Amino acid sequence: MAVPSQCIVPRTFILKPGMVLFLGGLGRVDYIKGQNSCWLSVVASNQLPVHISRLERAEELYAKHAGKTTLLGVPTGGAERMQQFPALEPHDVEVDGLGPREAAADIQLFSAGWVAVTAAATEKMLFRVHTPAGTTPGLRRPPLLPYIVTLKGERIRKTPAYKALKPEAPAEVKRPRR
Repeated sequence: MAVPSQCIVPRTFILKPGMVLFLGGLGRVDYIKGQNSCWLSVVASNQLPVHISRLERAEELYAKHAGKTTLLGVPTGGAERMQQFPALEPHDVEVDGLGPREAAADIQLFSAGWVAVTAAATEKMLFRVHTPAGTTPGLRRPPLLPYIVTLKGERIRKTPAYKALKPEAPAEVKRPRR
């Protein structure tokens, strides 16, 4: 599920301070400090579940679902597998927004993909990124796809998610006759 088997379609979510984005059970991004909402665009396998929760429920949710249910998807294998899986360790990351149409940075979760962070130009944010022990999240500035947030569709009502815009197939190329 963590290895892409088809074209990756970015998934965008809006988070307020105090919210958490789970990238399966492989990583977690906590929005710890900021004044306003920000957009997180996930670039990872389309099969890897993304789940949004409140910060106060995050530990309980991970303990209850990681490796045991389909909510977080991976790792799989139940309680035995989770005993072997490295515990998630926190790392603090600071990001300053560049504006609502341009990502300021990519938070790299090397085992799963990356999350592009987009926020208002005056926004100063603190994220706590949880990755498996022995790995450290990266911070890529400038981001690989600075305008990725513009690829989101309409907001899905009563959720923090946006509809994914699937890439259009290229028009048939007409070749000159010889």
